[in-house]
Amino acid sequence: MQELDDQRYGLFGWREFHNTRRAILAEFERAKGYNQSRPVRTEHGVAGEAALRQWLSGFLPEKFGVTSGYIIPDVIAGDYKLYHFDIVVYDKLNSPVLWTDGDFDRSEQGKKRAIPAKHVYAVFESKASLTSQSAQAAIGKLAELNSLRAKSEITSLGVAA
Repeated sequence: MQELDDQRYGLFGWREFHNTRRAILAEFERAKGYNQSRPVRTEHGVAGEAALRQWLSGFLPEKFGVTSGYIIPDVIAGDYKLYHFDIVVYDKLNSPVLWTDGDFDRSEQGKKRAIPAKHVYAVFESKASLTSQSAQAAIGKLAELNSLRAKSEITSLGVAA
C-alpha cells in the first residue's frame, strides 16, 4: 500500500502533503480511541479541529490567522445569531480581535476569537462523522453567513469532514 501511495504522490510537495493528511487523521483516530470509554464522546472532534487549525496555521502565509470563534457583522440585524465556528481564516495583520474566550485545546489557534466579518477570508465547520443531519446543521449554520458575505470579504465557506 505504501508503494502505491508513493507512486501516486510522486510530485514535489505532494508526498509531504499526503503525510500531513495522514498525521491529522492519525491524531483524530488516536483521540477517537481515547474517547471509547467516555459517556460523551466529543474529544475526537475537538482533536480533529485542532489538528486542522494547526496545519492551516503552518501552511498559510503569515498574514492569515487561523482560529475558532465568532464572526461579528459590521451592522447587526435584529435576528442575527452569534454562532461558534470551528475554523476561521482571517486577516491577522489588519483585523482587531474583539474578544477572546478560553483556550480549550491548549493551542493559540484553539482560542475562540471574535473577528469582524470584513476581515474573514474563509470559514469551515469540521464534523467528526458526516451524516445527513450533521451536514444539514453545518450548512444551515454556514448559510447564516450569506447575509454577511455580500457586505464583507468572506470568500469561501466549507464543511470539512
